[in-house]
Amino acid sequence: MEKDEKKAVLCYEKSSKMGYPPAHSALGYCYQFGLGVNEDLNLAFECFLLASNNGHAGAQANIAALYEKQKNFDDAIKWYQVAAAQGQLTSQFCPRVLL
Repeated sequence: MEKDEKKAVLCYEKSSKMGYPPAHSALGYCYQFGLGVNEDLNLAFECFLLASNNGHAGAQANIAALYEKQKNFDDAIKWYQVAAAQGQLTSQFCPRVLL
């Protein structure tokens, strides 16, 4: 089966409009890495934030990683801690590395 990233983005957008947090996060990932869409870190952040505000731990970790990449370590640590509190395993170790 051949991958169709543009079709996947359309599915994520449809699910996102229905309020499904994993779709918000998946859409953010697509924007972060330019999969099926033009790379846009601002839109990626918005999608991750929407998923995060609905309790999606993976999106919370992705926000932390974006902050870390920007060298905004205070906000990165905050979001890693939020994700870790939700049980996101890798986030439980990231704040220790940044401190």
